[in-house]
Order: sequence, then C-alpha cells, then structure tokens
Amino acid sequence: MKQQEMIAKVDKVLRHWPEIDKGVLDYHAQEGMSAKEMESLTCRDGYTVPHPEKWLQAIWASYSSSDELRRTLVDRRYKACERYIKTSMALNISERSYYALLDDFRMSTALAAVQLGLLRIL
Repeated sequence: MKQQEMIAKVDKVLRHWPEIDKGVLDYHAQEGMSAKEMESLTCRDGYTVPHPEKWLQAIWASYSSSDELRRTLVDRRYKACERYIKTSMALNISERSYYALLDDFRMSTALAAVQLGLLRIL
C-alpha cells in the first residue's frame, strides 16, 4: 500500500471515529465486556470498518502521545467536524500548520495501525 493510500484509509477511519467509538461501546454493553472482539462495524453511511477495536487502539495510541494543540485540532476536525478555517482561527495557526499537524497525526495513527496488523506496507 502506498503512503497516500494508507493516509487516505486512516483519514476515512478517523472521520468515522465517534461512530466507531459508540458502536464498540454499545456492542460491549449488549454482549458484555468478555465478548469476543468485533470483526467489523458498518457505519450509517455504509462504510465498513474492519476490526474497529484495533482501530480504536491505533487512534488512541496516537492521540495519547500527541501534544495538547494536536489533540485539540484532531477533536475539532474529527469529533466536531469543524472546517479548517474555523479551527485554524480559533487555535491561531496557519493553514500550513493546520495540515502539517493533521498529517503528523494521521501518519502516527497509520504507523500504529501497521503495528496492529490493520495496514500493510509493501
């Protein structure tokens, strides 16, 4: 998988992050915490996330190692679905800085996903 394809896949999963989080919590609330890992989760828009619990691990690994500015930007981008102009103005950063921080987070998440076996680099 090429780097651009990998980052695009990670971005697609990140855009579904709140829905994945809720779906995994709901699954374990119904099945119990000892239930086996979910194989996949289909989101409202029809996108299917394979191994959603592993994806959450990858996201949280990247999120927890990020600084406060990057976490705030990621929250606004993926949880609040805020456009870059509003976020960059609120955080007082340039468009270039906004996308550089976002790219760093996506790459960090992609590397965590590779370690968990969700993505393959050939």
